[in-house]
Amino acid sequence: MKAVIFDLDGVLVDSEPAQGKASRDLFARYGKKYTERHEQEFLGVRAREEIAILKRRWKLAPTIEVLMAQRRQILGRLINQVELMSGAVELLQWLAEINLPLGLGTSSEAEYVNRILENLGIKNYFKVIVTGDDVVRGKPDPEVYLKVARGLGVAPKECVVIEDAPNGVAAARAAGMQCWMVTDSLMEVKRWLTNI
Repeated sequence: MKAVIFDLDGVLVDSEPAQGKASRDLFARYGKKYTERHEQEFLGVRAREEIAILKRRWKLAPTIEVLMAQRRQILGRLINQVELMSGAVELLQWLAEINLPLGLGTSSEAEYVNRILENLGIKNYFKVIVTGDDVVRGKPDPEVYLKVARGLGVAPKECVVIEDAPNGVAAARAAGMQCWMVTDSLMEVKRWLTNI
């Protein structure tokens, strides 16, 4: 292992409630009910792709650009509610201390990602940051993780990806990377890394 690549939402930051509310509030404007089933279906998927699918499924009139702008506005009001996951800073500090290069590969939009990282003071830990705006195809396509590995100058097989969503795990595996899926505690990730 020569590098660790993190997903953002649900791994480093507890943003799933804000992301879910943004989608619920957006589609409620058009009389559609965005449920927990939708949240699970689109976990780890770029918002643009989620909106495109639901626009077709629900036959919504506004363009994808209009829907994206509305969702962005809603999420912007919720962004200050996003907090770090337990153990996130400790894990990032420890990895920095042992000189493992860190990358971030996320489906989220660059503006949102930069605000989150700056608000929470963790942006400087990452040598390379690739967002949903930087790729043509979102997860489960491996493009985002392959782009991070190239930026780090590390072969995909030498990267470990930390993910929380099946689409992200699929992307990491398609990239030829080792992937660890976490559900609640990044301190557990530190224990795993210590033992390899």
